[in-house]
Amino acid sequence: VTEQLPAYISNLKIGAALEDIILVYKEGTVKENPVRVVSQAAAVSNISGIQDSLANLSVTGQPLECPFDNEEDSLNITVSEEPARQSEDHSHEPLTLREARRCLMIVNLKLSPSPLPVWVLTEVTDKSKTFLLGCEAQANWSTRFWATVHSNQIEKVPIKDMMENFESLFNVKSGYKVSCDVCCVFNIKDQPGMAKNARCFLEARWQRPSYEVPLSQADTALIVECDVGQKESQISRWWQQLTLLQEYMDIIKEWRQTQQVQHSYQRNSIRLPSFSSQEKSSVPLQSRVQDLLLKSDSMSVCRQVTSPHNTTSALNSTIHELLTDKQKGQDFTDRLWSLLIEAENYQDLVECFKIVFREVRKQSVKPFIFLKNKTRMASLLRGIKGSNSNLELMMEPLELMVEMGIEKLKRDYMFMFLASQIASVEALNLPKLPCYSEVVDSEWQVTVESWLLWLSQIHTVLELVSVIHTTMSTPILVQVTRLALSTFVSASSPVVSLKHLINNRVYHLRAPVFTKEVANFIEGDKTFHKWMLQLAASADCHKVSSTYVLLEQSPLPMKICMDLMDHESFDNTDTLLETVLQGSMETEEKYTYLQFCSVADKLPY
Repeated sequence: VTEQLPAYISNLKIGAALEDIILVYKEGTVKENPVRVVSQAAAVSNISGIQDSLANLSVTGQPLECPFDNEEDSLNITVSEEPARQSEDHSHEPLTLREARRCLMIVNLKLSPSPLPVWVLTEVTDKSKTFLLGCEAQANWSTRFWATVHSNQIEKVPIKDMMENFESLFNVKSGYKVSCDVCCVFNIKDQPGMAKNARCFLEARWQRPSYEVPLSQADTALIVECDVGQKESQISRWWQQLTLLQEYMDIIKEWRQTQQVQHSYQRNSIRLPSFSSQEKSSVPLQSRVQDLLLKSDSMSVCRQVTSPHNTTSALNSTIHELLTDKQKGQDFTDRLWSLLIEAENYQDLVECFKIVFREVRKQSVKPFIFLKNKTRMASLLRGIKGSNSNLELMMEPLELMVEMGIEKLKRDYMFMFLASQIASVEALNLPKLPCYSEVVDSEWQVTVESWLLWLSQIHTVLELVSVIHTTMSTPILVQVTRLALSTFVSASSPVVSLKHLINNRVYHLRAPVFTKEVANFIEGDKTFHKWMLQLAASADCHKVSSTYVLLEQSPLPMKICMDLMDHESFDNTDTLLETVLQGSMETEEKYTYLQFCSVADKLPY
């Protein structure tokens, strides 16, 4: 997904799901203004503008008891009913406690009951260092909540202290039903082959207060996140080809929409998007096409899908085999595609096609083509041997390129999944589409778009799986692949088109796994990425809860981090500032300690 809650909110709840909220914060004075999308239901209020209208009101029942400041600032508050983008978190600036209380008062008076949970980011100026205030009205329950930040902890906070804090904070009586939930997240990082911005977590949940994971009682899930199309990814080569297909299609669509017959010299002058390779050959493209036609291995037997010796690294082996071009029996159109994507202008592309058709027509070469290859290029090469017809003149070379590219990527993706034995043909959910030669010209574009959609969905799955394929065991890899395919290669897939994927590249997958299969990552006293203890008590008309959170990295906005630094006494301020800017802690096992509390009362009506 591309929209998610800010980290300083999502890290406060166990199992926090994506939800719409009303988030209130100041627009930060940063060099790059964050992009903010406001829905029609959003409200913009100027506090100073409504001050006079509320001057005569005696308002009681404030959401929380917090100290006021003496400032009379004028402030524009943007209330958004959309999840804030996580990339904007660093620029969120807090309101003063007085402004936050006023904002909640306005919401409760004007929008009572509030249609969505209201969150207000506040300055940490009070004794408790409150950084969030909020309220929610849902299903006859009125809830108020707040979050505070404690000092950074060198060692883990004693669980006994947390339980005593909960009992003293809410005065839990004997008639309350008390529950406990624990969640611990481990970051599986620094793995070989893991691309930049790719992340892998193991999340364990259980119901007995402890820091160590009870393997026999914990439910464990694997969380994989990736940024599709990263250059560091092992499969970046296929992403480049996939985006190249989209660029070709954009040119073809433009030609078709103009409905004008262009002269050959006009198209010949068009520069084409081309594949950028690190090892660019100095040999002219047309000469390389000639060499390809003469190579005997382009006509050899079909490539075999064999059982790999080491199944744990099977996917890595198949990717390496494709990257190094070591597999035999490739379809001739696949090899031709790999060459012609380097054509930088339309004229070069046309000349290369002419060379191929001329040599095949003379029967001086017999390129190997799969029987299942249903592209029009394959049909032409089969039909023009010894023929005097010029059927190729009726075909658009760029359209032939698109068909060959789709066929090549389809075979490569299938080879990766099937040769590594992490998925079956049925699980890949191949679309049942007619051959290109069987569709009328008006339906050709629809057929191509359908194939591009499938390729983009399959590529997303492969990106997610490639994050963990060198780390996790084969059973887990197969399980995660099966879930990813059912999630992304389906009618309800979050990837709705190739163009959508190009513009929205961040995706994640949560897959339940057997705890024993990942015990080596989570057992013992290992450093965790996040640990949460949620204590809750409930009666018929009253509910209270407190969540204690230890985080390896602070999720708080930069302004709050700077304010906290001003409140603490440090020996080396420069070192701390560098630590805050980097978003990480220099000292091992140094955690940010947060607390999230809520009180809910059942409404009498």
